[in-house]
Amino acid sequence: MSRGAEQQLCDAYVSVFRPAVSRQPGFQSVTLVRPHEGARWLLLIGFESEEDRLAWVATDLHQEAWPAIAATCDRFEAVTADTVT
Repeated sequence: MSRGAEQQLCDAYVSVFRPAVSRQPGFQSVTLVRPHEGARWLLLIGFESEEDRLAWVATDLHQEAWPAIAATCDRFEAVTADTVT
């Protein structure tokens, strides 16, 4: 990812995506992880339940906020998981 694309991703995360996702029902956390050289960026999003996550994905706000992130990426992969406590 170029430096310009990295900055666009960070800007979109801070100004568009994080504010949108953080006001959703069941939202717990969101973190954008900047990799060391050669590794992948990670966007970690936590919700209280899978139902809450799916409700967020179905919102019009998600349809506005996600493209701001996706536009900066060559490709992305979504993985769902549970937290081990």
